[in-house]
Amino acid sequence: SGSGARARMIRTIAEAMLGFNFMDTEEAGQALPRLEAALPALEAGGDGLRHVETLHRLGVLKANREEHEAALELLDRASAAYDRARSRLADARAPAPSDDEDEPSEAARLEELHTLTCFYLAQAHGNLGHRSESAAYCHTTLQRQLDQRERRVAEGSEFSFDAKDWARNAATLSSYHCGACPLEH
Repeated sequence: SGSGARARMIRTIAEAMLGFNFMDTEEAGQALPRLEAALPALEAGGDGLRHVETLHRLGVLKANREEHEAALELLDRASAAYDRARSRLADARAPAPSDDEDEPSEAARLEELHTLTCFYLAQAHGNLGHRSESAAYCHTTLQRQLDQRERRVAEGSEFSFDAKDWARNAATLSSYHCGACPLEH
């Protein structure tokens, strides 16, 4: 029934949020089973934001355990979940407004999560020695940060963006990747 499915999804979301809370309080051992338990229902249930965030958090947990292949697989799944959620939002007739005018829309939050996915994918590929893929995701992350800044400024909203920090990150990454890949003569 519809109410039974709704109740199961509420339990799933609560389980995922407990996992998020345990991660935030550095209780990874408590977070892992809750996030893993929530994942199948989130994959099937259509809550794109929590699905992507759950995959992020599981990817981070796996990376912290040096399970780099598993982390990469989870983050690739997060990227695919973003694509599905973005498509679902594009197919919706009208974007759902945020309850709070100061809160970004679901679409904006999804875009911010995908920027984080790209950042995590850069790290995951770097951990596996995939330098080209890591560099490409670093580039994508930095470009998305700039695009998000421009969008927020155009909307007239405040956006925490430190241009000096962004430029320093870009220069550091450039130096790292240029030094790692000797120039051919």
